[in-house]
Amino acid sequence: SPASLVEPLRKSIEGDHEAAARMLLAAGSDLGNAVDTAASGGQVQCLKALIELARSNAPKLRRDQVTDRLSDAMRTAAGPGGHDSVALVLLGACVEFKVDLNEYLESVATEGRIDLVHALLAAGAKDKREKGNPTALMMACSLGMPDVVRILLRSGLPPSVVDIQDGGGA
Repeated sequence: SPASLVEPLRKSIEGDHEAAARMLLAAGSDLGNAVDTAASGGQVQCLKALIELARSNAPKLRRDQVTDRLSDAMRTAAGPGGHDSVALVLLGACVEFKVDLNEYLESVATEGRIDLVHALLAAGAKDKREKGNPTALMMACSLGMPDVVRILLRSGLPPSVVDIQDGGGA
């Protein structure tokens, strides 16, 4: 049964055994949290296999089990300790499946992950101010990250994303 294949799929992904993962996917394994497992563990090849499933003519329910997890997986990859290689694979999938990219910019900017800042901006992410939260530019300025500040300023940010003073008076 598909449910009985979940644990073998998880184990094959954790070990980054792409061939085994592909066979289990083809056999109809429930996906469980396979996308999250691949993203958090840095298993790029298995993640690519899962994204290929989302592009396939598999039943919509199975494709949705991948696409519905892209946002959380990207949040993991873009967050502290995330894998840049995974984030770049997920970024392509997020663009393809129309996942909003804006929320990840602040995280990668704060971490000083320059390649991902460039990639997110190139993919259309915007440094927007949301409900009093700091922007990526504000965070990069406060953390003393001139390379990130330079990239964000060169991206053509509107002046509205830069506060003269934050809520604490800084």
